[in-house]
Amino acid sequence: MNTDRMESLQDDAITKFQLEAIKQSLKKSDTWNHSICMEELEAAVTKLLLEKHVINETNEKPQQPEIVEMINQLILEYIDHMGYSLTKNVFIKESGTELKNNEYRKQITSKLDLEDNNETLRRPLLQLLISMFKNKNGIKEAI
Repeated sequence: MNTDRMESLQDDAITKFQLEAIKQSLKKSDTWNHSICMEELEAAVTKLLLEKHVINETNEKPQQPEIVEMINQLILEYIDHMGYSLTKNVFIKESGTELKNNEYRKQITSKLDLEDNNETLRRPLLQLLISMFKNKNGIKEAI
């Protein structure tokens, strides 16, 4: 086995060990289920991902085609709506996408020829698109 591969396996083992140690420490201190603990865990995981170069920390956002930006916004709005805060933070760091304001939602609904009203404003656009697709195709199962 070559040296690079062995170092990679060692690094992976160390990372798993570090994450498990963090998890056990948090469980022992009885803070595993508290949100402040989750923020600390997120920070630790993010630090490890940065060190492993899995994600890059940069102020420069990647230039994305319009369709990719729209898809990222749909995903991010859904993640935010569902309350997946840790996933949201990682997604923002990985994609370079920030959650846009309601004006951007109006632009997307206009581009996709969707009608937004008081009822639909409470739901993420991704959910509306899937509901619309299911209704168009005669799928009765509710979302």
